[in-house]
Amino acid sequence: MSRIASSSVCWSVCALVAIVFAGCGGGSGGPAAGAERGPCYGNGTCNTGLVCLSSTCVKPMATGTAGTTGAGGAAGTTGSGGTSGTVGTGG
Repeated sequence: MSRIASSSVCWSVCALVAIVFAGCGGGSGGPAAGAERGPCYGNGTCNTGLVCLSSTCVKPMATGTAGTTGAGGAAGTTGSGGTSGTVGTGG
């Protein structure tokens, strides 16, 4: 192969490789830093309304409000006195 043809093939291969790599790394590939499902900012924070868990910004789980306490039980009643026994007979 001549030196000119060899050089042309080399440039063609290099151009093809450059196009392939540009296609693979050209996009951001995901949400921006601080956005939901995106990486947390470098200081471990996210945009308003999101929290940083495992280096990913997520919406916190919704939490409910606490319930009210129950009413106290009723007071007990006083027991009645026992009955008197009968007098025994002497024997």
